[in-house]
Amino acid sequence: VYLEGASGAGKTTLMKIISGYYHPTSGEVKFGGIDVGNIKKSGEGNIYSRIAYLSQFPYLFEDSLKNNLRFGLGKEIPDEKIQEVLRDVGLGVRFRDLNEMLFGGSGDFGKTSGGETSRIGLARVLLKIRNSNCRLVFLDEPTASVDKTTKKDIAEIINKEKIKMPQTTFIVISHDEEFIKMLDCNIQIRMESGKIVEK
Repeated sequence: VYLEGASGAGKTTLMKIISGYYHPTSGEVKFGGIDVGNIKKSGEGNIYSRIAYLSQFPYLFEDSLKNNLRFGLGKEIPDEKIQEVLRDVGLGVRFRDLNEMLFGGSGDFGKTSGGETSRIGLARVLLKIRNSNCRLVFLDEPTASVDKTTKKDIAEIINKEKIKMPQTTFIVISHDEEFIKMLDCNIQIRMESGKIVEK
């Protein structure tokens, strides 16, 4: 699903309402006929174990690269799988040591550039969807701060993951028309002033 609209149209807010981070002031959000407010938020089988979310500005914790990537999974992941994901997002050479310590925060500072931080965020999401039963994947400006080649790589990765996971819905926000054309989106939704105006 491609969610389009001008800045401030409500796209990210809608994503956060659907994913349960925000509560709607009116209306309702349901998964399989069950209101999102009545779905478990913690413990085994909780809603967040079925959702992967890449924000426009991924946050890094002051911890090792490995722990940053495994965040939200709640289980051990073999180093080989982590290294595979890093290679897929173009960071295999940059990060050979999974125990390398990262600075906390987001953006273009410290040990990682803005582009590297974006790709670490994508790697975190890929690791989660490949190692859990994700049914919803939210990608908010996944090509922010990356070069043209990496943008193409990211589109190919998303398309391949979708083919492997036909039961999973991918919802993408992007102002990058070139990137959107590379994706196999079959639903397009346009928003204006917090409302869906076209589907």
